[in-house]
Amino acid sequence: MVHKNILNIKDHYDVCIAGAGAAGISLAYELSKQNKTVLLIESGEFSFDDFFDSLKSIDSCRLKIKDNSRERIVGGNTTTWGGLVSTLDRIDFENREWVSDSLWPISYEELFKFYKKIDKKYNFPDLSFLENNKIEDLDQKTSDLKIRNFKSKLFLSLRPEPNFQKIFKKELEINIDILVGHSLEEVYLNDELLKVNKFKIFDKDAKHFFIDCSDAYVLTLNAVENARVLLNSNKQIKQGIGNQYDNVGRYFMNHPKGHFGMIKPRNKNQDFSKYWGFMLGEYSGFNAFVLEDKIQIKEKLLNSYIRFEPFYSWTDNEGVSIFVNMSKRLKVFYYY
Repeated sequence: MVHKNILNIKDHYDVCIAGAGAAGISLAYELSKQNKTVLLIESGEFSFDDFFDSLKSIDSCRLKIKDNSRERIVGGNTTTWGGLVSTLDRIDFENREWVSDSLWPISYEELFKFYKKIDKKYNFPDLSFLENNKIEDLDQKTSDLKIRNFKSKLFLSLRPEPNFQKIFKKELEINIDILVGHSLEEVYLNDELLKVNKFKIFDKDAKHFFIDCSDAYVLTLNAVENARVLLNSNKQIKQGIGNQYDNVGRYFMNHPKGHFGMIKPRNKNQDFSKYWGFMLGEYSGFNAFVLEDKIQIKEKLLNSYIRFEPFYSWTDNEGVSIFVNMSKRLKVFYYY
């Protein structure tokens, strides 16, 4: 049930989750199926609002953080993204001596079990295509492109793209309590500093409230906001909650991108659309290229990818970029 007033929520919940984006809604949905009572807290509401947008303001140096990568609205970034996804690679989980703290605490195999649970159920592409980069299975009748020391990596979106606000609308209205228009400001621990026992939140009128009616508390904000809230929660622990080893906020990246050059095909009749963007039946996507593992290890490089984009007269035009971002919010047209 949707609430705008904190006075209307229940006296007790099994789990309280801050952030109603992809992670928060997914967790709330799965817990509700196990008959757990869930309170979901969201900074925004069901439509965009200037006040909630203003809370996204952030100063960043070097790498610009895009505003539309941190939407404050029920459904979060799924309300504006194109739904393009791919799986992580095995090398992402391995200990690489040239990448500090690179060994994950879970294995690729452990994570893959959960990949299998979220494909079409959450309106994501069939995992079998992504698992082995089965480009041919999509019957793409286009030219092949091979680059020495690189391998192809498939990114796919299932249309319509997964908008979690729409997919889980019924659950949010019936099976899950969601408090909208309230932003998380601080997290508080119990006296032993071992367990979270309340959230401090504020509403559009800058009124502050405490949420202390849950057995468990979970943060599913985006990477920037999770770190900000934990570091801001410094009344009980000076360096911030969970930051005893100065790790909070140091291990995330926000889609770094850059243009490195231009390629002109010798044969203009060749169709390379499967590399810069294709639409085929219920799927859309592109095929990127990643360095082979042996090259990454030999040259001590990261597991980044390169992709090709068609170059038009309006490419990199600031006005066009603004129009595209506005269209994403309004869903005027389908985009990658």
